[in-house]
Amino acid sequence: GQAFIVVVDSPDSTAVSVAFNGEFFSLNRESDRFFAILPIAIGTPVGLLPLTVAIADETNRIALSIDASVTVLDTEYEIETIELDSTLSRLLAPEIIAEDYALRNMIQRQKSPIRLWKNYFLPPTNTVISSTFGVKRSYNGETPTDYHSGMDHAGAIGTPIIAPATGIVAWTGETERRGLGIILDHGVGLFTNYWHLSSIDVTVGSSVRRGEKIGRMGTSGLSTGPHLHWEVVINGTPVDPLQWIREDEFPNPDGKFEMTQAIQNDLLYSPEQRLEQILMDENSAE
Repeated sequence: GQAFIVVVDSPDSTAVSVAFNGEFFSLNRESDRFFAILPIAIGTPVGLLPLTVAIADETNRIALSIDASVTVLDTEYEIETIELDSTLSRLLAPEIIAEDYALRNMIQRQKSPIRLWKNYFLPPTNTVISSTFGVKRSYNGETPTDYHSGMDHAGAIGTPIIAPATGIVAWTGETERRGLGIILDHGVGLFTNYWHLSSIDVTVGSSVRRGEKIGRMGTSGLSTGPHLHWEVVINGTPVDPLQWIREDEFPNPDGKFEMTQAIQNDLLYSPEQRLEQILMDENSAE
């Protein structure tokens, strides 16, 4: 449910790509640095996920290929029980869920080439967090079949919602399931979503600055009370928004990276030895 960053500092390279979890990603170039921010989806099996970084030289030939791995650890998410009346229960119909997903996926699988943000994100509102990312949702006592793909902020109808980072308005509108909403494109495959709004104050194609008001909190769509549902989505996959508002966890493309604390550690051990070492460290900490 979190994101990680792949960084290559190489002034003489023309392109860098990474193969990860069945997909290929081109790293974005800024000066002499190439980077990509990649997601670990909820439900990814615990264990090692291999990745391969390929670096092209000035002749566009592969000059270096590095094999490494990402260790996926288990997370226990709580179960949240929600009671719905017949009107709201209708919004759990598979066809309504599929229509909502198709719309969002069509927009959020796009990738703008330029990164528009520079700092860790601001919270979109300072109201109370009422539900966190990843919790399993049980509706009307049924077995949980879904998880919470964002973070909920509860507050009063009309509470201002701001843009956590600079971006471009990719979509505004309404779906049956999520009500009034806004999708912001922050570049390089990163989007943020704002749902259940009472009003929208931006238009598609317009630029928004970090901290600028974009709408107001409401209770439209599948909602049992006034709140904002906020999502952070990378390459079409929702990830935990908390990571993006915590400066020490934020995957910062401008950060300083020490090789001894990054990929080199994984190269010193086989994937099996690395996972064993991590689990041993966790047991010692407990």
